[in-house]
Amino acid sequence: MGTTMTSYWLAAKFGASSASIGLVLALTYGCTAAVALAGVRLAERFGTLKAVLALQLGGIVFVLLLPAAPWFWLAALFVAGQAACSLGTRGSRSAAALEQRRSHWPRSVPRRAWLRRLNTLLLRIGVVLWPGAFGQLLDRGHAALPFYIAAAVQLLALLWYLKAGSVRTEQAPSEAALE
Repeated sequence: MGTTMTSYWLAAKFGASSASIGLVLALTYGCTAAVALAGVRLAERFGTLKAVLALQLGGIVFVLLLPAAPWFWLAALFVAGQAACSLGTRGSRSAAALEQRRSHWPRSVPRRAWLRRLNTLLLRIGVVLWPGAFGQLLDRGHAALPFYIAAAVQLLALLWYLKAGSVRTEQAPSEAALE
């Protein structure tokens, strides 16, 4: 979910002013910072994969709840929760990816380079195409469908991340093998 389309949806559904939406976005970024800090603690306590899983699932739940919000203030809380849970895991995901790259260097370089390029391509396609598709769906009266699509894509991305993380964990050499 991007701030542009979320802002458009808040304005279309609730008639929210740009000042109100600006406050929601400020709340969103504040919550994201708090969740990013909490995510570090969660990763230390439960492991990075479990922390990312919990927060990303929370983000998916917020996306699914968003179209059902009857009031602006409740929708604002859902928007802030969704963004905080989704964006708040970026640091943990990046740290885990960097850690795994180090443990598999150099044998995994060609495969990782291909996966990284594919991931970047899919992300770019989503960034370019999603706002237009989201807006078209809303304009055609599909108030909830864009959110369900976003939740499904977010779930698929989470499953891909978890699959990659579990494969990396299984492939990681033990400390005894390194000695």
